[in-house]
This record gives sequence, structure tokens and C-alpha cells, in this order.
Amino acid sequence: MPFVRNAEVVEALGNTYGEYDSTFTSESGQVRADLFRQRDALVAYISFPEGRQIQDVTDKYIAALKQHAAQVGYAEKLRILYSEN
Repeated sequence: MPFVRNAEVVEALGNTYGEYDSTFTSESGQVRADLFRQRDALVAYISFPEGRQIQDVTDKYIAALKQHAAQVGYAEKLRILYSEN
């Protein structure tokens, strides 16, 4: 299952970005998303392994994030923010 609760995220960030939901890792690890519930949206903070840029990613991840958002009550309320590498 690509969505898991990551104790390290909870310990490091607490509720800094909202209520922690889960962490998503794509099939081959090209994409990581830490998901937080903020008011009326589920926000996915996307990051990539060091040296990888968004244009290099071949893993599918947007559909999985949208599906998860719908499953946890945030259909059509997913916001995606990309980190700057």
C-alpha cells in the first residue's frame, strides 16, 4: 500500500502543516507526498529524491492522490504543492 502513516513525519512536523494524514510513495520511489488536512482541503507536499526533477518522473501518482483524497472525504479538494529541489 503506497499510503502509510510515517511516525518520523509526525515527530518532525507535528501539526505544522495541518493534521497529518499519511505519506505516499510512488511505485519505484520517484515521488513522495506527505499529506495534511488543512481546513477544507487535503494538501499533498510533493518531493523527489535528490537529483531528480519533475520532468524526469515516470511513475504515475496524480490519480492515486486524487483517489485517496476522495476516500478520506476530500474529493475535488486536493491541493498539490511541489518542493523546490
